[in-house]
Parts: sequence; C-alpha cells; structure tokens
Amino acid sequence: MNMVEIELNPYLVYCLYDESIATQTPGKEYKSRVTRYHELEFITNGSGTMKVNDTVYNLKQGDLFYYPPDTKITGTMPYGYILIIFDPYFNQKNFLQYQERRKALGDDLTCESNVSRETLPIPSHINMSNFNIYKSIFKKIFTGFVRDGNTLENKIALLQLLLELKTELFKTSNIDSFSTKSYYKKIIKCVKNIDTTPETNYSLDELATEVELSKNFLCTAFKEIVGVTIFSYIHEKRIEKAKAMLIETQSSIEEIAHHCGFENMSYFYRMFKRYTGASPSNYRQHYRL
Repeated sequence: MNMVEIELNPYLVYCLYDESIATQTPGKEYKSRVTRYHELEFITNGSGTMKVNDTVYNLKQGDLFYYPPDTKITGTMPYGYILIIFDPYFNQKNFLQYQERRKALGDDLTCESNVSRETLPIPSHINMSNFNIYKSIFKKIFTGFVRDGNTLENKIALLQLLLELKTELFKTSNIDSFSTKSYYKKIIKCVKNIDTTPETNYSLDELATEVELSKNFLCTAFKEIVGVTIFSYIHEKRIEKAKAMLIETQSSIEEIAHHCGFENMSYFYRMFKRYTGASPSNYRQHYRL
C-alpha cells in the first residue's frame, strides 16, 4: 500500500444505508460491480460474504472495507451496511460527474471516472472493535448527506473518519502516528471563526491564541482534520463569499475584493480564477439571473 502523505479535500458523492436483512434471501448475490470512486463500507449486521477482487471475506459485525477505484465487488446476502462513496481530492472539473449519482455505484461497467486512483493509506479491511462508535460516525455522515448534501460539516466528519482509519493502519504496522483526536473541537472552533469572518486579516499568532494551541501544532492539526492548510482554507472561504456577492449584489468587483479581504486586485483575480476557473466578471455574467 502506498504510504505517501496526501492532502485530502474529499467530496461526498453518494451514501447508502440498509440494515433490513430480514427481507434478504440468504445466499443470494448482489449484482457484481466495479467501483468508480473511492468507497468505505461498514458492515452493521448479518453473516453474508464479500468478494473483493479475488479475496472472499466471511462478514462479521464491525467489518470495514475500503475500496479504491476499479475494485471488483460481489456481496452475498444477508448483511446490513452503510456505504460512503467519495472522491478524496475534490476537483471542480469533475463537478458534473459528481452529480451523476445513478452511476456512482459503478453498475454501468462502461462508465469512466476522472478521480484519482491513488490508494489511500488506510486499511483495505479491518474489524472495528469499537462498533457503536464507528456505526455512529457512519450514520452521522449518511444522515448529514441525505439532509444537507456535501456540506463542510460532513466533509470534516469524513476527514476525521479517514484520519482514524489512517491511525489504525499505523497501529497495525507498528508505526508511531500523530493523532489530533483530542484537539478536534479546538480545530472546529478555528474553522467556525474563519467561516464567520473570512475577510479578517488573520495572523497565525491570533488564531493559535484563540484556540490555545501552539502555532506549529495548530498548522499540523488543522491540515490533518480539514485536509488543507489554514491559509488555503481562508482563501477558499473568501472566494466563496466573493462568488455570492458577485451574484447577489451590485457592488463593483473592486469593492467585493476589498470586502472579502483582498487588498491586491491582481492577487484577487489570480486566486478567483484558480478556485473557479473563471474571471470575476465572467463568473458574474454567467451566474447572475
């Protein structure tokens, strides 16, 4: 398994949840499929089997599987599951592809995907001893997706789950790992502060003092949990605010740039195009009703 460090910015594509094993026919196979995206599947109940490529697993409650793209899967009833389908590296160019949810399961074996096929450094199969905790995490992600779609809260929950699984892999490999679990609430507080006023000219000293962490630890923990650096996240939120103002207000582009915390217009134009693929004027013209 590739153990390189990666910068995650996941996008939830689809989620499924089914525990109704009473209606399943023991021994009946689900339709074989090939994964289009990255997937996490958590077994909640039942005693069926799962064939992953050429390996067959006898399912137990608490089994967790990670399927990278192009994994062939065949499940045999009965078993209950929660399935999370995601792209670990959000790409604006793939946005229309993300909306094709009927293809997310990979039932159409001819459909192609532009997502990264790099295997994430998490276990391909593991039985989670803390069943109730992990079921709660999976249900939270599923419920949040059904209710709100791909929100920041759901993204952070998925990032936290991936971090936990990465830690599990390090444990099984006897590798010391840095864990930010106990500082999760402080990082979320930092995120919410930025979300509220992204235009503020934040300094690292101020952010670290606000959440009572050292600057170095804050930077490391923030990137582990949120998936991007602090200042990349600030830029992202500023651009989101600028996009909304371009559509909803009559303010000039220069006024919007300053209101969103950009003092240099050239830098604003450059960052806006990097995040949206369009200039501010073209974006306003295209999306304004």
